[in-house]
Amino acid sequence: MITFDCPKCGRGYKAPDEHAGKEVLCKECKHLITIPPPQAKSETRFDSDYDTSGMFMTKNHDLLQALLKHEREAPSIETL
Repeated sequence: MITFDCPKCGRGYKAPDEHAGKEVLCKECKHLITIPPPQAKSETRFDSDYDTSGMFMTKNHDLLQALLKHEREAPSIETL
């Protein structure tokens, strides 16, 4: 499925892959649009349900500990 927007008014559209290259009129502004070729499928994709915080904490444990130590030892704003 190809997703694209009208370059004039921004209205979004979807079209089957086999319609790539065909021209259509925008239903909103009547601008002539050429349906773009389908995008190549990406090997990696962002999964918003995947929690990376645990992996980050594990890989960066030493760094996080050093930052926490520095924060605890830093003078408070009131004493400056």
